Amino acid sequence: MQLVNCMEAAVAAHFSEVAQRFPGACLCPRCRLDVMALALNALPPRYVVSEEGEVYARTEQLGQQYNADITIALTHAFTQVMAAPRHQKDEEEG
Repeated sequence: MQLVNCMEAAVAAHFSEVAQRFPGACLCPRCRLDVMALALNALPPRYVVSEEGEVYARTEQLGQQYNADITIALTHAFTQVMAAPRHQKDEEEG
């Protein structure tokens, strides 16, 4: 196994659910990555290097506060990216 930030997978798993709350949001690759990066920078990393660590991290993800923190971070990130998207105009349709 290699070094993995389980928070990245958790944020990715919540992305589509939170995106539905922002129907005007651009979901081009650049905006998607910007939202993910902002959300991940606002959340504590959860690095694991073993299968046992991954199981523990996944168990932690079942907590309501954990999920709420991810949703809040993504909501703030969507708001920030929508206010100042950094994509090129031709990417917007992606």
